[in-house]
Amino acid sequence: MDEQINKHTNKLTGVPAILATMVGFLVSGYVISRFKPRAGRVLGWNVIVGCVYITGEILFIFLGCKDNGLYGFHSTRTE
Repeated sequence: MDEQINKHTNKLTGVPAILATMVGFLVSGYVISRFKPRAGRVLGWNVIVGCVYITGEILFIFLGCKDNGLYGFHSTRTE
């Protein structure tokens, strides 16, 4: 059962990620060829995007739901 769910999950998450990457490459290629920005501006933009990405990843660490436990799991810890 888990293998079937994993196969479907890969299709649902993998294809959109690949499409988003492809669109990003095409749009960035168009913008760079059309407007021909200086290398410093492209580098600055890459730094800004990288900082936003890292900030988002750090925020995802703290994003979560209350732990309701697992059915049938008995922990030895007491809280």
